[in-house]
Amino acid sequence: MAACVGTLPRMVITSVPGPDWATTMTAFGTVGAVIAAVGIAIWSARSTNARIATERVEADRRLREQFSHSDEQLSRRQEHSDDQLRQQQENNERQLSRTPPSRRCRCG
Repeated sequence: MAACVGTLPRMVITSVPGPDWATTMTAFGTVGAVIAAVGIAIWSARSTNARIATERVEADRRLREQFSHSDEQLSRRQEHSDDQLRQQQENNERQLSRTPPSRRCRCG
């Protein structure tokens, strides 16, 4: 085969196929979805932490109120019990002072 003078040899040009626009857009969409998911997770965690902190503060306040109320009730009941005991002792002493010595118990 004789080469023609003045003609270039035939070359086969092959191109390496790169990503087409659909593949590129899919990649951008996937990255965008991941960024959105991470953003939502971070926002949700912060929101949940803030809500839990608020609930803890409120629960602590209510618990302090309950303790205070319980302490007040216990104090009132103790005072009432002390008053009853004092009245009972006074009544016993009055009855004892009115009882003639002959009718008193001579224990001990």
